[in-house]
Amino acid sequence: MIFLLVLVTSAPMAASSRAKSTKHKLAGNETERPCVGCNKYPEAPNYPDDWLTEVGLVQSIQQLQEIEQDEGGALTDEEKEEALKLKFEMAAHAVFNSMQGQVCMDMCAVCMPNMADMTSEKTAQLQSIHISRSKNWQNTSIMPVLGTVDTALGAVVGTLSGIPIGLASFFVGGGATGAVAGTATGEFVANKTGSSFAGNILGAIAGIGTGAVSGATYLATSEILGLTAGMWKGAGLTAATTDCKRVGFERFHGGENRDDGPEKDQPFISIPWDSHYGLKRLRQWMKDNEGWEQNTALHEIFPGDDTSIRHCERVREHSFDMRHASECVKHSQICGPSGGFILPVPGKDMCKQVSDINYLEEKAIELGDDPETGMFAQWRKMQQEISEKTGFDGKKAQCINTLCKYGGYRKASMKLHPDRLVRMNIPAEEKLLLKNTFVFLNSCKTEYTGADGEELTLNSSEERDSFCKAQP
Repeated sequence: MIFLLVLVTSAPMAASSRAKSTKHKLAGNETERPCVGCNKYPEAPNYPDDWLTEVGLVQSIQQLQEIEQDEGGALTDEEKEEALKLKFEMAAHAVFNSMQGQVCMDMCAVCMPNMADMTSEKTAQLQSIHISRSKNWQNTSIMPVLGTVDTALGAVVGTLSGIPIGLASFFVGGGATGAVAGTATGEFVANKTGSSFAGNILGAIAGIGTGAVSGATYLATSEILGLTAGMWKGAGLTAATTDCKRVGFERFHGGENRDDGPEKDQPFISIPWDSHYGLKRLRQWMKDNEGWEQNTALHEIFPGDDTSIRHCERVREHSFDMRHASECVKHSQICGPSGGFILPVPGKDMCKQVSDINYLEEKAIELGDDPETGMFAQWRKMQQEISEKTGFDGKKAQCINTLCKYGGYRKASMKLHPDRLVRMNIPAEEKLLLKNTFVFLNSCKTEYTGADGEELTLNSSEERDSFCKAQP
């Protein structure tokens, strides 16, 4: 796998950077790095197969290779799930460290939902966490930032042309960078995985959340990781004086802010020029609730919270093993014990959007995701199973949302029919987005029926009043 080889070639740079920043050796081969104005807090140790070292990466690669050698039905559901998680984390690790350069790059965590919440139209939403990272003022004065990271991943990829667009769009593409770039990205990825970035996120949630990763999903991740050939190597990682000590967590749910009130009242975000950054507030939250077992007015501290916050301390480093971030978000005040998976997405607005299932499904349809194969098919399969067990049909709900958006099938046809698109003076990429939406609405019309027992079209105002009353 070329992806794994690229990881190995980049590891010596990280290891070299760590060696240069080491000041004192501590017990257990741990190291203390100098940082002006920084306090030391209990932190998680290095992983035995630390991905910032070549030796550690080789160990993980061998683990993946051993799993890959088991073909067909030889892999258990648990083994497929673990392999899928590992591939996601390694891909995020590679892209993140290639994009970051000398700046402190933010990330986005998509929290694993409670599968029970996926069975209701009212509760079927996701949560996401924008993980902000910045230098403290002492580090900034010593090592000024040499570049900026655009809030849209597409702009970053444009400056780092060595990162294949297919790999970058495996995490984010499409709507994040506009219709033109998004369509090209969607077509490119669909050729490899059958899914766009949106379908990949939904497919991962379905596969990991249900513990039943399909063979198609498993193979899709293997193919996409092969796109890392020629990945940008960068100029090496920076020393400890450029660590990203101010880590904060902004929480979203269903495309909206999870926490009410102005920014200053958000519990765990970092506010510029405020010394109480998010992780510092989280530490204080732990102290304030230490006696929760004896005081019902306090918040419960979960058994794994202390371990999670130690992993969060490692995210304060400029470069870190991505698994620390995955363990960090298992804190009860972030994603919770079910955790989540990390996207190398610096933009807060994009991170907010990916917490909205309707947004992800809409983008998956616009970008022509294949509902039969690849990652998006895993999501459709989960929806079908939920429908059979509970009666809630997620695809039908998406059909209704789209028909309500266009005012019914007839009005949608006036905008989306291929014969009309041919005469429109719009970019070819935008025409493809509209065409894919029309194909989806046609499948809705033939697969489902309306209140009158006929094809689902919502052409009449009475139908729309009935089905779309909850629509904005």
